Amino acid sequence: LEAPEQPAPAPVAKRPLSFLPQRAAEGESIAARVAALPLFSELPSERLRQLSRQLITESRHAGAPLTQSGAPEGPLYVVLSGSAWVGGAGRASPIAVVTAGDIVGEISALYGGPRTATVIAREPMELVGVAPSLLRAIARDFPAFREALVESVRDRMSESLPHLASSLRRLDDAARKLFMDACEFVELAGAAALVVAGELAPALYLLAAGEAECYGGELGVSRAVRARVGEIVGAGSAITGPPRGVGARGA
Repeated sequence: LEAPEQPAPAPVAKRPLSFLPQRAAEGESIAARVAALPLFSELPSERLRQLSRQLITESRHAGAPLTQSGAPEGPLYVVLSGSAWVGGAGRASPIAVVTAGDIVGEISALYGGPRTATVIAREPMELVGVAPSLLRAIARDFPAFREALVESVRDRMSESLPHLASSLRRLDDAARKLFMDACEFVELAGAAALVVAGELAPALYLLAAGEAECYGGELGVSRAVRARVGEIVGAGSAITGPPRGVGARGA
C-alpha cells in the first residue's frame, strides 16, 4: 500500500528584525565615553562601535556592591562616574579606591574563578559592564587590548594579592614586599600542568587568578581539590625537596 501523501509543512514566518533607535544611540554614547579610556583606545574605532552595541550602562547607589568576594565570575565594570572602595579578606580598611576611568572585576572576568574582592559604591555610580565571554573574545582577537588588560590585571594583583593570601597576611609589610619582589608572573593556558605528580615542583606557585585542580598523592585517584586565588601550590615539593605525589593543573 502506498503511504498517504503528507501535507507540505506550513512555511515558518521569519521573525522581523527590529531596530531600536534608542539602543543605537545608547551604543554610540557608550562608544564615545569609553574610547577615551587607555584600555579601549587599543581597539579599532569600528570594533569599538560594534562592542558598544553589546553593552549597557548600569547604576549603583551608595553602599551597593559591584562585586562580592567569593561570588561566581561576572562582568568587568568600567567606572563612568562615581567611586567605590575595593576591599579584601582580612582587611578592615579598603585596599584601594576606584574612580571614573578605572576598571574593576577584570581578574575574574578574564581568567574565570570566583571574584577576588568586594567592591562597594561609596557614592552614586554609573558603570558599563562587559560580560566575561565578550571580554575574552576581544582579548583573543586584539593582542594589544589583551596586553593592556593584563598589565592592569597585574597591577591590581600586586596590590591585592599580599592581602588575599592567608599565608602572607601573617607577615609584616616589609616581609610581604620581599616575598612579592621575589615572584614573577607566569601565565598558563587551559589545563597546563603546574606540578606533575611524583616530580619536583619547578616553583612554588601563589595563585593570582583562575583556579588550579590538585589531584593524586594523599588526595587519592578519585578526589580532586580546587586551589583558588591566594592559595599556594607546590609548597611541599618546592620547599622540602622530595616529591609528594600530588599533581596540579589549571582548572
